[in-house]
Amino acid sequence: QGEYENLSSRQIRRDSQQERIRQLSEQLNGILQKQEERNTSYQQTIVALELELDQIRAKRETESTTHATKVSELQDELDQTKGTMQAQSNRITELEQENGNMRVLEG
Repeated sequence: QGEYENLSSRQIRRDSQQERIRQLSEQLNGILQKQEERNTSYQQTIVALELELDQIRAKRETESTTHATKVSELQDELDQTKGTMQAQSNRITELEQENGNMRVLEG
């Protein structure tokens, strides 16, 4: 009978250990599931931030291109204005010379 109690005691201990293993396994699975959910959430956040960053870069590139185009247009306009002013200056000089020649002829 003492040996029977010893076996029974071992069986109870084994059952208790198996129950503890089952509880710890459930706890670990719960932790792993929460960690997986967190990782998924982080991954979604990373993807969203990368998308936002790409949009900001594209916007900046568009603005930069627009700015460069505008600068080029303004430079062309400035060059045309300078050309027009130079042509007018040349014409004024010609007219002054003609006027001077007329005075010489009149004089």
